Amino acid sequence: MPVTIAVVTVIASALALCTPTAASAEPADTTAVQVDVRNPEAFVDTDGADLIISDDSGTVSKTRVVTGHTADQVPFTETLYYGSDITSAEEKPDGDDGDAASAPDPVISVQTIVATTPSTLSISWKAQSDAGQFELFVDGDTQGVQDTSSYVVKGLTPDTAYALRTTATTPSHTVEAQTFDPEAWTDAINAETDAEAAEPTVEPTEDPTAEPTEDPTAEPTEDPTAEPTEDPTAEPTEDPTAEPTEDPTAEPTEDPTAEPTEDPTAEPTADPTAEPTEDPTADPTAEPTENPGPAQAQSPEFSTSQTLSVRTPAAPTTSSARKLNKAARAAAPTAVSATDFNYRTFIPWSTIGDGGDWSDQLIQHACIAQSNVRRHADESAADAAHETFLGDNRSFQQPSADDDHPYRTQTTVHVDWGEGHVVTDKDAGYTRILDESTGEVVATRQAATDHITFKVNSAFDEGYTHVNIKHIANDPFCPAVKQFGSISYHAYVDFYVTGLVRVAGWQYTMPSHEAWVRWNGTANWSNLFHSTATHLYCLVAGGGEVPVVIVRGGTPSEHPTWCAQPLKASVNRSTDRWADVSGSLGVTQAGKVWGSGDTSVLDGYGGFGCTVNQLVNPFRVKGLHNPKIIGADRTEYLYTDDGDLYSWGGSWGLNGHDPEGDASADGPQLISGKWRDFDVAGGSTAIGVTESGNIAVWGRNPDYSYSGYPEDPRYFDVPTAISSGIDFVQAAGFNWDIIGLDSDGNIWHRVDDFDADYDGHAHHYTWAQYDVDGKKFDEIAQGNSRGWALRGDGEIYSFRDSSSDSDAVPTYNTTIEGAHGLQSTGWTISAYDGDNIATWDGYGELTADSYQSFAGPGVPGKFATTSDFIAGDGDWYSFQEAYNPVTDAWEGNWNDIGLPPTNSLGPDEVTLSCQVNT
Repeated sequence: MPVTIAVVTVIASALALCTPTAASAEPADTTAVQVDVRNPEAFVDTDGADLIISDDSGTVSKTRVVTGHTADQVPFTETLYYGSDITSAEEKPDGDDGDAASAPDPVISVQTIVATTPSTLSISWKAQSDAGQFELFVDGDTQGVQDTSSYVVKGLTPDTAYALRTTATTPSHTVEAQTFDPEAWTDAINAETDAEAAEPTVEPTEDPTAEPTEDPTAEPTEDPTAEPTEDPTAEPTEDPTAEPTEDPTAEPTEDPTAEPTEDPTAEPTADPTAEPTEDPTADPTAEPTENPGPAQAQSPEFSTSQTLSVRTPAAPTTSSARKLNKAARAAAPTAVSATDFNYRTFIPWSTIGDGGDWSDQLIQHACIAQSNVRRHADESAADAAHETFLGDNRSFQQPSADDDHPYRTQTTVHVDWGEGHVVTDKDAGYTRILDESTGEVVATRQAATDHITFKVNSAFDEGYTHVNIKHIANDPFCPAVKQFGSISYHAYVDFYVTGLVRVAGWQYTMPSHEAWVRWNGTANWSNLFHSTATHLYCLVAGGGEVPVVIVRGGTPSEHPTWCAQPLKASVNRSTDRWADVSGSLGVTQAGKVWGSGDTSVLDGYGGFGCTVNQLVNPFRVKGLHNPKIIGADRTEYLYTDDGDLYSWGGSWGLNGHDPEGDASADGPQLISGKWRDFDVAGGSTAIGVTESGNIAVWGRNPDYSYSGYPEDPRYFDVPTAISSGIDFVQAAGFNWDIIGLDSDGNIWHRVDDFDADYDGHAHHYTWAQYDVDGKKFDEIAQGNSRGWALRGDGEIYSFRDSSSDSDAVPTYNTTIEGAHGLQSTGWTISAYDGDNIATWDGYGELTADSYQSFAGPGVPGKFATTSDFIAGDGDWYSFQEAYNPVTDAWEGNWNDIGLPPTNSLGPDEVTLSCQVNT
């Protein structure tokens, strides 16, 4: 019987341990599901045989999940996502204004279908109607370019997460283009400003910020020169000298071609609107007073993209229907409790003066000059020449709780699936004018948000809600010109209880746009889409159906700009899971390494001395088996339980495979050999136990004293053995103190022969075994001058370790029932204590009263470090402390970072602390 189950979401960030290639070992079952977004009701395999359906959430659900098995006993999961049926690449309708409440509801139809079996995946999706090329990437590997959006991929690994990215490309083609002349436009605005400066009584309002919210076109009604946004090319061609004259219609009625010096539109270099003629060498005086109309141009290539994460079902060991259906259901998406959506617009440059081109300078100075006159400020129109608008000076970045308006505008949607309600909100950042000569901000305003509106249609019983967002927000300093400074977009956003979020609509390409999604209130967000700012003329010229050709002097631009573009994107919650986390780094089961904060070990993301405020993915390592993250000085390691050891970053030879010592490795590289154990002593010396049982070190030489001992290198750039003949299974160290545990459970330490003759070495160590009355140990750790040992019954021993033969014998300290996972930071020792973690000072002896026991975040799971926890549902929790000035104390709490992100911004996209955007 059909049952309603949560759906699997598909987004481009879950990564897999196996990448589908022709060389992949393909499982025996190669039957794939055939999906076609144009025929969503056909449930068949690629051979045309009907699928055997065990569970079907039903067509009443906007996210339909169907599970079962194929005719040849292969489990499958198929998910169909219904959403807003907006597929045209020319999304912006004429006169798309007003609020969202008055907009008709979009047509709903199936937009994306994804199906998986243990070794295959199939996908079909809708895109813009004029898309001619489609491409699918699986874990970053292309599956080829084709002319349809339906793909089948084979050779996958069962029970594995895969990252999908789809692209649909509208090819470049010849179109009718709109021409726009920024110089003529600014001349018109400057003329209006001069007129207002001479007759200040024409100022329309006391509050210039009121006009763009009530009626952005109200001001220009007394002065016809304010209409260049209706048709930016109309004024300079029909009335080229309107601004500087009392009667704007006088000159063109006399003889528009008679005096080229008095009528600048007669000059081909002064009137760029005359250039879009079919023959640029034609008589420039032939049509000086007529609108040249649209010109032909080659449109830029345009692509839309979706990112999805899917998981293949496990391959059952038997072909019983129950086992097959269980495997299929386990791969289906699960419901989320809440979804948050955040859409921001921002100016990436530090200032318009620094980041904009010549057209941006013209437009902003004309606007600021008019604002100076209208505000009755001390500045005059002429002062605009050394004033500029401040930007947000950033690239793309996820929202943060401590953000202080790093945007022009922001819209948010919160969907609470449990309570069944939707909360929307809107906000505007601060617009500031900077005096470049003094470095002072001379004016600050906040844009009105009256014309940012929402319309919500919810169907919580179908696991779906739809929010229509219409966004028009004007620059508060530029209310005089219709649509100048009007940041505009129209977004139809579909939310699904499985976590998928999909957006369709259109946006002006100025300024930058970004949208982010998170699930269940976690700190981590995934990017839905992002687009980079073009230029201010896109707020003046507008136009969504054709590209805009900018004209200046000579021939029109050969590279037209889309000033509006369609929105088409989706993202869902990752199906990947954390394998291990530590501090600011995490590695997933699919081998994807994520990091935030210090970028010195995030290759390509800024380097040493730079930080990033969100998780980014610099690389992935295939084939990892239960990896563990271990950090050192500007170096990181991945140690697997099958003995592989990878490293990247590095100084002083710490990466273990760099002959130059100080140079960093580019991404994780395998250190030669197999390793029984691995540790880092004091952050600067790597210690490993080789497959043969020897202890080797690299990085800072723990035996280096000073340059008076020439046989002691300051560092080792490759693993160098410091023991032989003893079958060690674990080694631990801190600074120069190193101890070992052999395969019989005995503890060994190094003894220095101080009477040895000088031979260029500072120390002459031999290994000696501690006699602890025959007791055997399971784990060791090295603190600051004190060693520690743990027995399986929870007994903890400690001993002074001074690298001499007078070290104290390990003595019993206390017992912590169930203790395991003994580890050391040098200064602090810890062990897992059931659901808690016990910590104590690493220098002194341990008593029953001298350790503290800390609880986890209150959910099932396991500790990864003393301050990192991986929950049973896959979320990463990080313990974070902050100073509370009220209590005058440091206070901490567990912060839910969440699942791995679905996708990552690249080094040239993400905001870095060390960059300045100009």
